[in-house]
Amino acid sequence: MKKIGWALLSLAMLFLSSCGEDDDKSYNYMEGEIEYSLQDYCIVGDTLEVALEGEGITKPADVEYNWIFDGDTTLNAKSIRLVIPDSAAVYWVTCFARYEGYLQETNTQSIQALDTVFNGSVHELMPGTAVFLDERDHRSYQYRTIGNLDWFVENLAYEGAGVAYSNNELMNRIYGRYYSWNDATGGQAGSGLGNGPQGVCPEGWSVPTAEDWADLASAISEGAVSDFFVNWPALGGLLSVEAYENAERMWPYSPDHKHYNAYGWNAFPAGNTTDTYHRFENVNKYGMWWSAAERDEQMAYYRYIYYNYADCQFHFAGKQDFGMTVRCVRIAE
Repeated sequence: MKKIGWALLSLAMLFLSSCGEDDDKSYNYMEGEIEYSLQDYCIVGDTLEVALEGEGITKPADVEYNWIFDGDTTLNAKSIRLVIPDSAAVYWVTCFARYEGYLQETNTQSIQALDTVFNGSVHELMPGTAVFLDERDHRSYQYRTIGNLDWFVENLAYEGAGVAYSNNELMNRIYGRYYSWNDATGGQAGSGLGNGPQGVCPEGWSVPTAEDWADLASAISEGAVSDFFVNWPALGGLLSVEAYENAERMWPYSPDHKHYNAYGWNAFPAGNTTDTYHRFENVNKYGMWWSAAERDEQMAYYRYIYYNYADCQFHFAGKQDFGMTVRCVRIAE
């Protein structure tokens, strides 16, 4: 990549200059490791302070720490101030330690800069036909009418419950937020068209019931499918979008699953959480969304799309330990 190419070129030049002209000279090895903490994600244009942590290199004690970021080199500094460019991309940071007579040590890490506006870092999404403003936190959501209902065409990101991906709050507007069924619905099941519990949804909206999901299936299949409790042949392809996160494909390529996004529902694979929000998994494999229908006291139903299978399927999971995304609905006017 361009960024790491600059870093490796600059690093190689500095390494050669540190070696000197005597190719027969023997070098000592440093003891310890370069340690610094770089977060996984940031917002485009952020300013970050990055500092060495721990003991780092312990021998020799007075090494020079040098940095390369975005093609620029900072010499002899234990910390640096990073100004992220106004472009969504992966950026590379390299820290290396130098001392005369020693082979230098390096540590390279990456950070992904995200654009959190709709169709920003997650792009190729189809805009809704209207926008709803959630008065609770002043977030706006794209929505469109499909069948008899208005559907959010992006995942709910309300922070009053649930968790952000990898516990990084920046990810709320990328993947939406993950909720257990109990948190999503307030522990209340619902049935009937547009009659689900409000739960975490804004006022006037609700977590979709089995009947709401069935109405969606009927609309996009032209009446061929009208039941929640069956798998929906090929409808995963009609609901899912060939989305990209920055420049990377979100759904892995599969010849068996084309993503037509024919109705602008914008399904993409945000995955899920388990162990009561402690583990994150299945990103770029599964898209999963709760229903308000419960199976029993412990389990509730959801719909999902798998990257290698064009159907939209249903299953059930634990109400408290399993978390996934939510799409809100309401009766269309």
